[in-house]
Amino acid sequence: MDHSGQLRLEAGLVRREDKKAAIEAGVLQASRHQTEDTPKSPYSQKLASDLFCIGRGARQNASLEHPELLLDLLAFQLSGGMGYRMAFGLRCDDVANLPSTETGYVLDERLTTPASQPKDPWGADLARAFKAFRKKGKAHRDAEKRR
Repeated sequence: MDHSGQLRLEAGLVRREDKKAAIEAGVLQASRHQTEDTPKSPYSQKLASDLFCIGRGARQNASLEHPELLLDLLAFQLSGGMGYRMAFGLRCDDVANLPSTETGYVLDERLTTPASQPKDPWGADLARAFKAFRKKGKAHRDAEKRR
């Protein structure tokens, strides 16, 4: 019972062995994220974590040999070119900087123009997008860092 006296089901409290019966009875909704048909990864979580660390270490090694690459990656992330993914642990949320009423307050256009986003912010080919970003040169990179 909730605070209003209504019967409510807390899905997180249903035992794993009772989930299938609860779904069949219509008491609980089936997960939209994973189904029984979803194949289990052939890799253990430990191996996946190790591979992730190896990838990060390789990028860090590359940055030691090519420090300009760090600036390019930073500007690429700040430009919005990575969509919802990140090269660094930095957040690029839009920050409200205009009052809600008309005041005559004017900001530089770079502060009010939204960053360009890929058409598919989750599935974009980041390697291709980053390569295209780097081809635009240092002036473009530096302009994106000033955004």
